[in-house]
Amino acid sequence: MKTEFINEFMKLADTLNFSAASRELFISQPTLSRHIMEMEKELGIQLFNTSSHGIELTREGQDARKSFAKMLKEYDSLRTKLEGHRRQMSGHIKLGILYYSFSDLFADFLPFFNNKYPDIKVECLNYRPQELLDDLLAGLIDIGQVIYTENKNSKLQYQNIAKADMIAVLNSRHPLAKSDSLYLSDLIGETLIELKNDRYSTEITREVFKKCGVSFNKVIETDNIETVPFACKEYNGIHITGGNCRKQQAVGISYIPVLDKHAHSTIAFAYLKTNNNPILEIFISEAKIFYC
Repeated sequence: MKTEFINEFMKLADTLNFSAASRELFISQPTLSRHIMEMEKELGIQLFNTSSHGIELTREGQDARKSFAKMLKEYDSLRTKLEGHRRQMSGHIKLGILYYSFSDLFADFLPFFNNKYPDIKVECLNYRPQELLDDLLAGLIDIGQVIYTENKNSKLQYQNIAKADMIAVLNSRHPLAKSDSLYLSDLIGETLIELKNDRYSTEITREVFKKCGVSFNKVIETDNIETVPFACKEYNGIHITGGNCRKQQAVGISYIPVLDKHAHSTIAFAYLKTNNNPILEIFISEAKIFYC
């Protein structure tokens, strides 16, 4: 049973008034009523009697109130004890982050982690995808943000944190730029723009193209994601990438969502299975709480 449901029950048991309890809990009255009903269904008892005069605890509800009060006291004691343990932990971990995704994925998580473990230093390093993977496999960073579809590196352990939909980046004058969304089949025979120095991202998109049975008329390589808009204009080509790149907002470029069921990837934390940094286990545990 959820702890918040128990707290809501205790507040209602104190006030014996749905309106007052919901105001103090900052939730709607229908939400509070639904949660109480879910508790009663799970416990198999009726917690409150309702009449024209208001509500009152049933005998079973009174017993539940005593049990929950004891449970919450023990829970708070345990949380205080664990908080003390956490604040005694110290160490250092190197985290590799894809340079374009900090604000979306880590701006809230890192303060969340630091608040719990103020003596653990998280050193954040910005990377392009291929460079991050190379340094991760070389053991130069402890953990990194990676993107994959189905293929995983056997040397790495993964913890999924988000899904990434794909978009098509193209010249705003291209006929397809008028569309609200695209399927990869709409791009058959077009010119594809790929990243010359990012084998990792290229392999991910090629894997998606293969699943969708898509082939292109011509492939043009450009240096990096910053030069994609220029290449799209010069060659009237199309680049397929993750939705985060929409924030680039280059002049004269359109960013169109791709709707195919295979046109997405998974964002994960990855680390070498042989990495023995004890902070890794703590970091991954907190990531599961925050993202999952």
